[in-house]
Amino acid sequence: MNATRHMTTTETRDNSFIAKRVFNAPQQLVFDAYTQPEHIRNWWGMEASTMLVCDVDLRVGGSYRYATEGDGYEVAFGGEYREITPPTRVVHTEFFDVPEYRDTISIVTVDFSDQGDGTTLMTMTIDYPSAEVMQMVLQTGMAEGMNVSFDRMDAHLRVMQQGPA
Repeated sequence: MNATRHMTTTETRDNSFIAKRVFNAPQQLVFDAYTQPEHIRNWWGMEASTMLVCDVDLRVGGSYRYATEGDGYEVAFGGEYREITPPTRVVHTEFFDVPEYRDTISIVTVDFSDQGDGTTLMTMTIDYPSAEVMQMVLQTGMAEGMNVSFDRMDAHLRVMQQGPA
C-alpha cells in the first residue's frame, strides 16, 4: 500500500487499481460532486488545465465525456454508465479518448461510504483489461493526477457546503 497525499492506493490482482479517499463532506454531497457536471467542472483535471467539455448523461446506458486542455494539449476521457445507485455507487466504463487507446476500456466502480461522522470514504476500483494496460496507465502519472483532482474535489466540496453566497 502506498500513501500518496490524502489518497491510499493499492494494486490488487494483476489488473486492478484501488484508490481510497476520505472527504470531509456528507455522502450525498460527495456523490453529487462526482456525478453532476456543474461540480465536475470545478475539480476534474490538473490545476493548470481548462475544462473544455463536461458532458454527462447520468443514467444506466448513458455516457460521459470530459476533455481538458493544459500545456498546449487536450486530454479527454469518456465512457458509459453501467450502474447508478445514489448516493452509494457508480459503475462506469472509461477510455482515454485518443484513437490508439479507444479500445482499451476499463471498468470503474466507485463506492461512497458514509463514515457516520460527517465524512465519506470514496473507494474507486479500476479494473483494466490486462496487467500490461494497468502498468502503462500507472506510468503516465495517473495516481498523482488523481490526487490533484481529488484535492480539487475536496476544495470544491468545502465551497458546496458553504452554500450560495
